[in-house]
Amino acid sequence: MAKLDMQWLEDFILVAESHNFTSAAQVRGVSQSQVSRNIQHLESYLNVALFERTPGWFRLTEQGNLFLKTAKSVTEQLRSAEERLKLSG
Repeated sequence: MAKLDMQWLEDFILVAESHNFTSAAQVRGVSQSQVSRNIQHLESYLNVALFERTPGWFRLTEQGNLFLKTAKSVTEQLRSAEERLKLSG
């Protein structure tokens, strides 16, 4: 079974907050297709659609909105823990 990749979470948050795959890719300095693949991996891992997609637009699903709150909290906590460890070491 695949393991959850933190980059998937970070890309999901970037896309959800910017409402744009291209902007998220530019922030990361990677291709739009890489960000899209990471979102697909995350959705597959979770076995849920996080975005509703149609040609020309997309939006978060109900599950996506719920997951966004958790993903942001988890990544913020990990960053905070990492900074504390760096300062103490």
